[in-house]
Amino acid sequence: MSGHPVRRSAITRAAESMRAAAANTERSGIVVRLVVAYLAIAAAGRLAYALPRLVYDLEEWSAWDLRYRYNEVQQWFAGNPVYGVVDGAVYPPAAHVILWPFLGWLPFDAARWLWAGTTLAAAVALALIAAAAIRTADPWQRLLAAGLAFAAYPLQQSLFIGQMGVHVAAFATIGAALLVRNRPDAVRDGFGALALAASLMKPTVALPLVVATLIGVRRVRPAILTIAVYAVLTALAVALQPAGPIALFREWLAVAGDRVPVLEGVPN
Repeated sequence: MSGHPVRRSAITRAAESMRAAAANTERSGIVVRLVVAYLAIAAAGRLAYALPRLVYDLEEWSAWDLRYRYNEVQQWFAGNPVYGVVDGAVYPPAAHVILWPFLGWLPFDAARWLWAGTTLAAAVALALIAAAAIRTADPWQRLLAAGLAFAAYPLQQSLFIGQMGVHVAAFATIGAALLVRNRPDAVRDGFGALALAASLMKPTVALPLVVATLIGVRRVRPAILTIAVYAVLTALAVALQPAGPIALFREWLAVAGDRVPVLEGVPN
């Protein structure tokens, strides 16, 4: 018996669909592997270019921003006025306390190495969180998500001139991961708030991420803890300066509100 023609046709179509799906999966797997290979090559090239320039004076721009941050932190903890006195000092008072573990206790040459190591550690944290967020068992897709943290241009730029964008992104992402993806817990909320507050060393980048996280959490305690931690950091910073808190914040707002000109075609 040859079987019902309609039933055989349905079985044939199902088999063809399965074969087509398998072929598409195989092609997509090849594409993912190629992209991962490209990301690995790009990451190696960016790191090979940027890392030596952060720790050694190979170019005029080597560790350019890091020199500013280092000088600001050193002057701040020495009790010397910073706003309007130290060139490039535009970050809020709490930023200097947050940056002290990176820049406050070492000579500059050693601080460059520490900054390089912590920048790479921040990139690893971003890569691990991105890989964990991908809901798939395919290791290549996880590698694809993780590789973006190392192959993207911001890592090269942060390393080359010593910017803190990767640190800020890592702190904000770790805080979000602790608060959003887990059940409510006082200890976890505390560490999450600490990470979010640390990301506010550069509020122009971190503040939207912090606000979005606290809205997504939909709980009051993380918001209160984040505000409290940042307030404590600010109070510590203010206590180290000769000016009173009102005068200090006026000085900061005066320099932070200045317009920065376009330099060599690149706006700040």
